[in-house]
Amino acid sequence: MSTNSFRENSRSSASLLLLNCFPFLRIFPVIQRILEGCESGFGQRLIRLRRRIGGLIKAAMFWTYVLWSDKLGKRYVGPSSSIDERLQQHNAGMNKFTKGGRPWILMHREAFKSSTEARKRENFLKSGAGRKWLDLNFPVYKQKK
Repeated sequence: MSTNSFRENSRSSASLLLLNCFPFLRIFPVIQRILEGCESGFGQRLIRLRRRIGGLIKAAMFWTYVLWSDKLGKRYVGPSSSIDERLQQHNAGMNKFTKGGRPWILMHREAFKSSTEARKRENFLKSGAGRKWLDLNFPVYKQKK
C-alpha cells in the first residue's frame, strides 16, 4: 500500500468517524463539503471546521433536556436553544416548579434541527411511554412513586 492511498483511507475513515460520532454535523452542508473534500491538510481542516461550527451549533440547534433533583426525587423535561443558560435559570430559582428542587443536574439532552422537533420530543418524554423510556435508560434517576 502506498503512502498516498494510506493517507486517503485514513482521511476518509476519520471524516466518517467524525460524522458517526456527531451525526448532527450532517445537517450543515458546509461541514459535509469540508469533510468530503479533505484532500490535504486534514488536521488544519478540522481546526477550521471546529472554529466554523462553534457558532453554527449554538445558533441552529434546539435541545430537549431532562433535569434531575435529588432533593425532590423528580425529573424536569423542557426544550431550550441554550441548555447552559436554562440550567442556570433553573438553579437560580427563576422557574416556579424548579425553584424548590435546587440544585438541578442535567441528566440527559438531545439535539434537534427545529424547535418543533424539540417540543415533540419533550411531549413524548412527558408522556407515560416517555417516562418509562427514561426509567429504563437512566435507572439511577428513577422518580419516587
